This record gives sequence, C-alpha cells and structure tokens, in this order.
Amino acid sequence: MRKSIQLLVLVLFASSLLIACAGTPLPTPSPALSPAPLPIRTPSPPLLSTPAPSFPAVVEPARYRRSAAPLLPRAESDQTAFLQDGVGFQTGTYRMEYTGEQFLIYSEGGDSALALTLPGGEALNVLAADPTIESRETEAGEEIILTGQSEWGADFQATLYAYNSHPGLLRWRLEMVRNEKPPAGPELELQFMDRATGEETSGQLEFYAERASMAAPHLFAYSAALDSTLFYWVDLTALNPFMDAAHYTPSATPRRMGQRLGHNFSQTDLLNQP
Repeated sequence: MRKSIQLLVLVLFASSLLIACAGTPLPTPSPALSPAPLPIRTPSPPLLSTPAPSFPAVVEPARYRRSAAPLLPRAESDQTAFLQDGVGFQTGTYRMEYTGEQFLIYSEGGDSALALTLPGGEALNVLAADPTIESRETEAGEEIILTGQSEWGADFQATLYAYNSHPGLLRWRLEMVRNEKPPAGPELELQFMDRATGEETSGQLEFYAERASMAAPHLFAYSAALDSTLFYWVDLTALNPFMDAAHYTPSATPRRMGQRLGHNFSQTDLLNQP
C-alpha cells in the first residue's frame, strides 16, 4: 500500500522553519450522463506495478491555506535570484546551493554552512537520488523542484522556495509516497558543516529560546559560525491531518540535539500512516 507524507519547512536568517502534513483530496465527481447503450469492451489486463504518483498527491485542507508569501516585505527591492554558477538561490547575503546530495546554506565568504538533508539523515536522504531538477519563477519568488525515487523505494518531490523582498527567508516542502518500509527513522535535517572539509562542525550556537512544553513550537538562536540569527518555526495547525492519521504527538518538535536542528519524526510515525 502506498503511503503519503508531506512536509513544509520555512527558514529565515534571522530564520524560520515550517512543517506541515495534509490529507489526500477527494476526487471530483463526474457529471451525470443520460442513459445510453453500453458498448462491449475487452477487459483491461491487470496492472503489474503501481504507477508513479502525480504530485502533489496530497493537499492541505482549505482552512490551512496560507498566502503565497509573507504580507510585509523585509526589503524595499527584490534581493532573491537563482544562482548563476549552480543550482540554488541567492537571497540577500545568503546562498542555498545544491551539491548533488544535500543543500548548503551559508553567507557569502563564510567557512561554515547549514547542511540540509530530506527527510533528515543519510539513510533516508532523497536529495542524493539523482532527481530531475526544474527551476520556476513565480510572482512570489523562485522555486526549485526535485523529483525522483529514493534508493529505498520512495517516490518524492522536494520543492524549495525563496521570496522576493524577503532576503534570508527560505522554505522547503517534501512530499513522499513510500512503497516500502523505510530502512530507518529520519534524523534532524539540519546540521552545521565545515565547507572546506565537508565534516560536521559546531555552529557555535547561543540559544535565546528552545522548544518547551506549552510554548510556541520554535527554536531561536544566534550562530557565531554563520554570524546569523536563526529562527526555526513549526506550524502545528498544518500538522493536524498527519497527527490524526499517524496518531503523532508534536510535543517534542522541533528538536535540538547538540548542534543539530529539525523536525522530530520517528520510523514508527512514518509506518503508522494508514
């Protein structure tokens, strides 16, 4: 049986992260037809394999819809563009660059970067699956769309967004239809990396606010390694369909483990989807 999960994430430097899941829309009923003689048809052969999904395979209910971009601009002019020397965005003084395996987010001339894998961790990372890549401009900004199938049998589409007049604001969305059991649970999707060595390093984080019980679902910190303020935020309202389907409790998301940040899902959470 195919299972769907949709994740949405926002990052703002001063930064934010948003995660959301949604249910599958109901098909639109066909209009009534006048009675007519039924033609004789030859039975179709059975399908031998499950067809690839048409993305988006799930959509958010109308009550969870959000505007295409933040309503109040952070800059008087557009400071966002596609990279000319690679796949990614330039947004203000920050670059988000695809390496073929992950996205690196860093300030110009910086030695450290935030490394993004989806849905999180090397074992499940769909960004390393040699996806097809499409770039698209919209009225809100720029989008990069990666579509493919992971090594562990999940069809996926990851979309990354940068916004006009909002330098430093990034969002990513992952939609995944798993056809097999995932080999592991997802890890936190963001970690700091030394750009010269490719090794994990310290972000030299000073936290102003961490996730706490009955508090807003966000992380707020300063990274001396990036010389940036980082704001990571989760939209729990948009997670409601996933919570209902998987009986997921979001009390521990977002999460920090040392210098790693991200959403907090387990292998069991992914398997619990109906």
